[in-house]
Amino acid sequence: MIAILLNSEFVIIQAQPSLLFRLNLRLFFAIDIDQKTKETINAWRQSAFSNAPWAESFRDVSKQNFHITLSFLGTIDEQQKQQMIRCADKLSAQSQRHVVRDKNLILSKIGLFRQPKVLYLGLAATPVWLETLATELKYQALAQNIYQEKRAYCPHLSICRKVKELPDIVIQPITVNCSTFSLYLSESTEHGVRYTPIQTWKL
Repeated sequence: MIAILLNSEFVIIQAQPSLLFRLNLRLFFAIDIDQKTKETINAWRQSAFSNAPWAESFRDVSKQNFHITLSFLGTIDEQQKQQMIRCADKLSAQSQRHVVRDKNLILSKIGLFRQPKVLYLGLAATPVWLETLATELKYQALAQNIYQEKRAYCPHLSICRKVKELPDIVIQPITVNCSTFSLYLSESTEHGVRYTPIQTWKL
């Protein structure tokens, strides 16, 4: 039995603690990565880092969590979530009306976010369609009073955590075939963070 405040009155409900957590969800939008590409990236990571002494402290991002972030929303309420879903509906419809022949992305460089100590694969240049999608989601989030970082959009795919220095390695370009994007739920589990798509749209 749990009491919650609803319309200025306390209401008693039957709920598990996890249900209360889901009243405010930690969400983000991202480009989906197909399983074959996830395996390709993971295989490159293993060959590049597995026998390197300087990589012993690295913590691999689970290959099942691979994605290219469009907009991080953080913890938002149901009303904000529904507004963002409606925005994604419109953006998906617009994307399909204005067909871009090549929506492949080429992961061709390696970079490091020093403050969170995250190693990532990035793009040599950001295509217009990707920049537009990320920007529209950002503007809609701001309209819903959802905090958005002020820095320029930097599309990336995180591969390792707890990385202090950028390793001197070369990456063979990896092609990502982009056909969908999703709204993801971020959850902390006993086995680490898990990202689960809760709704998916065509590009």
